Amino acid sequence: MEEGRKVEKSGKKGGCVAVVVELLPNEEALVRELCRRLKQREARRILDVGCGTGKLALFIAEMLREQKEGCVVVGIDTDTTKVKKARERALSMREGCVVRFEVQSATQTRFKDGSFDAVVSLKALHEISDADAALREAFRVLRSGGSIFIIDWVRCPATESHAHFPLYFTEESMRDALLNAGFEDVSIEKSESGELMLASGLKPRGKQPIPSSSA
Repeated sequence: MEEGRKVEKSGKKGGCVAVVVELLPNEEALVRELCRRLKQREARRILDVGCGTGKLALFIAEMLREQKEGCVVVGIDTDTTKVKKARERALSMREGCVVRFEVQSATQTRFKDGSFDAVVSLKALHEISDADAALREAFRVLRSGGSIFIIDWVRCPATESHAHFPLYFTEESMRDALLNAGFEDVSIEKSESGELMLASGLKPRGKQPIPSSSA
């Protein structure tokens, strides 16, 4: 198993202990780029879909902690054990960002329309049984002009040995999935190894969610 590298050192500040978040070498550059774009777009309300034990949500909260108005990061996952672990890790977050984790389905959340400035996900979309429904739900909970950022494995020769390979997206299928969900300005950037991609898109202002074809 590939060993993670600690990218945020723990330490005292303001009476709280900084969270130690470990990113794997193959994902670090794309995660940092994701955070750069969140800062650039001044995203304050962020939803992490398929949050697992909270790695991405906690890293984002640490990176955006010093924004003038702070931030709120909400992670959702259907795995109660992972959500419990994420909540335990969040207890040591430093001041400046609010982070919380909830047991919710990515395809049918309890959030109101337009609740978030950005929706993010790390290596999780391919594991959702109905990824298209999850993207439509992400579109719904985003505000007009909000952004989506998906980091996931690329279906390519380099990942053929992975157990979940049949579930992976190609660049083309990821682009199509985002466009079909209603997103515009879709772009895809691959990691140096070509194994991972960062796909992004915008929710056009004033555009309504695209209804499910099964509705």
